[in-house]
Amino acid sequence: MKRSLAWPALLAAGALILGLVTARADTPARVETTDFWSLARPEQVCTMSATWVLGVNRDNQVVTHSHIDAIETDSGARVWQALHRGIGAEDVSFDQILVDAATLRPIMSRHTGPDPDVIVQFAADSAQRMREDGVAAETLPLPAPALPEGPGLEVAAQAMPWRNGLSVRATFFDRWRGDGAERVRSVVWSVLDRQTITTLFGSHEVFHTRLAPLDGAFEIEAFVTIERPHAIVRMIYHRGAGAPPLVSELREYAFSCPR
Repeated sequence: MKRSLAWPALLAAGALILGLVTARADTPARVETTDFWSLARPEQVCTMSATWVLGVNRDNQVVTHSHIDAIETDSGARVWQALHRGIGAEDVSFDQILVDAATLRPIMSRHTGPDPDVIVQFAADSAQRMREDGVAAETLPLPAPALPEGPGLEVAAQAMPWRNGLSVRATFFDRWRGDGAERVRSVVWSVLDRQTITTLFGSHEVFHTRLAPLDGAFEIEAFVTIERPHAIVRMIYHRGAGAPPLVSELREYAFSCPR
């Protein structure tokens, strides 16, 4: 029987292809980190009303109302206001941020409570911590516009084109930690995986994401719905080594989006 000369070549080609496939399987996928502002889509942001339960893993839970509303400033500019307000006649605390509706860049944030108010005025290249009398207590340069934080993180989450492997970098102004330039942190917000989770509001298909500064000062795990409009339905806040995490969940939420 005549032996075909093509078989050795086919076997060699098969071995080469198998080797290439094996090599690719063993090679970790490269995740490219992109600037947040190059991907943010302001047109995706919708009005939102929700209720957060803070500390679902603790006995002393706190319930807050959360709102994202489009408002006009005295100068006629259209902005998004993201607001968390405590529930109860004695709880007058709130956490507020205003972001430009066209760009989503932060304009001002204010946190009130039993301690002195924390007020920050933002520009494209700086952040000012303000006293209650309107005088700047500190001005810090920013290498890029700051990522909206606090309630503004819910606005930012709506604006992202979430997908497997997504990783974005941003500048973050830390209202709670550090002195001077330590408050300006470089952060990366990445998708870790997709999950199905059950929260106080039911079952959700989510992207499990992680936001953390390069210096490891804190970590936020945000579970963002795969379905748009995107909502953060669970958040786990890690404050540092030795501190127990704070787990919070949405108890209810609703969107109103322009057609």
